[in-house]
Amino acid sequence: MRVITTIAEAQAQPYAKRRVLVPTMGALHRAHGEMLGVARKHTGHDGEVALSIFVNPLQFEPGSDYERYPRPEKRTKNFVEMPASIFVPPQCCGDALTIVQCLSRSPLSNTLEGKSRPGHFRGVCTVVAKLFNVLSPDAALFGEKDFQQLVIVRRMVRDLNFKTDIIAVPTVREEDGLACSSRNQYLNIEERKQAPVLHRALLAAANAGNKSARNCRACQQSNR
Repeated sequence: MRVITTIAEAQAQPYAKRRVLVPTMGALHRAHGEMLGVARKHTGHDGEVALSIFVNPLQFEPGSDYERYPRPEKRTKNFVEMPASIFVPPQCCGDALTIVQCLSRSPLSNTLEGKSRPGHFRGVCTVVAKLFNVLSPDAALFGEKDFQQLVIVRRMVRDLNFKTDIIAVPTVREEDGLACSSRNQYLNIEERKQAPVLHRALLAAANAGNKSARNCRACQQSNR
C-alpha cells in the first residue's frame, strides 16, 4: 500500500494496466469497503485500485460543516487492507478553477440538492476533474446513494471527453435500512432511531406505485 501526498508523486507512479479510482473524503465506513471490493473486481489480474482522500472545500457551501467534517486519519489507514494506492492530495487540489463553470448553469446541477446548495456540484466536478487529470483512471466508482452526483459526473465525463468509465455502486445500508454515510455520526441517539423511517417511506411509496397508485395523493397517504 502506497500513500501518495503530492501531485508530482502521483503522476510519477508506474502506470498499472488498469487503474480504478475510488474517490472519497475519508471517514471511511462499510460502504467504502464495498466500493473497494467492487473496484478490485474491475481492475483485472494486474490492475490497481487507487483510493483518494480529500475533504473538498469547494463542495461545502458557506456556513456548512466543512470544519467539523470527520477526518479520522488513523481509522482510514487501518481500514484499507487490500493492496492499493492512497492519494491524499495537497490543499491546492481544491483551488477554484473555471474548467467546469458550464455545469453550474446546467439544469442538472440547479435542482434537487443543487437548489439548496448552490455551487456544490461545481465544486464536486472541479476536484473530480483534477483527480482524473492527475491519476488518469480507466474507471471510477460512485455510489448510487448520491444519485444526482452520479448523473452529473457522468455528464461531465461526456462533455469533457474523459476516457474514464463511471461505475455505479448500489447503496449500502445498515441493518435497519439507513444508508451508510460518514455524516451518520452527527446523529444523536433519538435521531438515529428515527432516521430509518425515510427508507421505509421510500419502500412504501415504491410499493404503492407498483400497485398502480400513481398519483401523488395516494403515495402520500401510504407513507403516513
